[in-house]
Amino acid sequence: MIAEVAKRTIETRMEEEVLHLTLSRAEVKNAISLEMVHDLSEVFEGVLKDNQLNARAIVMRGAGGNFCAGADVKEMNSLIERCQRGDLAAIASHSAAAGKLFSLVERCPLPVVAVLEGTILGGGLGMACAADITIGKADAVFGLPETRLGLVPAQIAPFVRKRIGDSKARLLAIVGGRFNAWQAAQFGILDYVAADDGELNTTIEEVLGKIKVCAPNAVACAKRLMLGQAPSYDPYDLGMLFAQHMASDEGKEGTRAFIEKRKASWNKC
Repeated sequence: MIAEVAKRTIETRMEEEVLHLTLSRAEVKNAISLEMVHDLSEVFEGVLKDNQLNARAIVMRGAGGNFCAGADVKEMNSLIERCQRGDLAAIASHSAAAGKLFSLVERCPLPVVAVLEGTILGGGLGMACAADITIGKADAVFGLPETRLGLVPAQIAPFVRKRIGDSKARLLAIVGGRFNAWQAAQFGILDYVAADDGELNTTIEEVLGKIKVCAPNAVACAKRLMLGQAPSYDPYDLGMLFAQHMASDEGKEGTRAFIEKRKASWNKC
């Protein structure tokens, strides 16, 4: 899967139990084409189905100093032509594919770290909001420009709302402007702001180190809980879930390591 995908719109590499996933359309600031949507979806579907790579986390970033400038302009022009011919179903399917990708990113059992540099607009912002942890450079530019174009951020809205809350999401949708990294941090879009490349890389390594201290299965389950994806939130059912993890191999190893004052087997940091 990795070799095949690397020939198209993204590049992937495994390094120290981390899958590094790079959007690779630098000439258009990594604008999201339908082909890129399919390529990314292939990777995340594979991880969701069976993490054969044994990765502990995924780091997403863009080639050429930009994360993602939103939708591909050439494809947008084609969609406008189809819209004028009344082909709404095809446009809806095209849009839905992006929404399904954002959902795959959000539901990924591995922690997803988005590294946000340069331009992060529209769908790029939606994909960033679907990630678990965001790290951005101080000179990055963010925006939700759809309403300025007479459009709506349809597939993006659910993920922006979850990330920053209703009131701030309404603000971004209504004013439709651009904002800087410090404003993105105030909104809740950015978890970490790095002044330069050196600090950015240091922060990435520090975040990955913190992830690797935690037990992989426990992280995946905790992520589902925080996303509201547990089968039940009844107190007894949650208690049983806690008991099952305590009785699991991870739970036994983690508690033994704590008592014995040593690192757990999964903690290689």
